[in-house]
Amino acid sequence: MSNYRDLLYDITLHPAMESYLSHLNNPMEIPEENIHPDQNYAREIMQLFTFGLFELNMDGTRKLDADGKNIPTYNNKDIEELAKIFSGLGIAVNLSLKTVLVIAFFRPSR
Repeated sequence: MSNYRDLLYDITLHPAMESYLSHLNNPMEIPEENIHPDQNYAREIMQLFTFGLFELNMDGTRKLDADGKNIPTYNNKDIEELAKIFSGLGIAVNLSLKTVLVIAFFRPSR
C-alpha cells in the first residue's frame, strides 16, 4: 500500500484530475504581464486533501482565537505560492502505443 504522499502525487498527475481541476498547462507567474497560475488545484489540496479550512482540536472541534473566531489553517498568500508549484504540467499522447503520459517539468521564474 502507498503512503499519503504517493496518493497526492498520483492524484496530481492523473489526467482526469488535471483537466477537472484546471492545473493542466498552468502558466508560470509573469506579474508584469498580469499572468498568474490557476489557484483552483492549490486551493483544493489545502482545503479538501490536506489541512482543511480551520485548525482543529484533538476531538475534532474547531480551535478558536482570543476573539472566539475560527483559526484558519492557511491564507490566500499560501494558495498563491502553492499554485506556482503546479505550473508546467502537460500531457503527451502516444497514439501508436495507445498511452497517455503526464509530463511534469519546472519552469523557474524569470
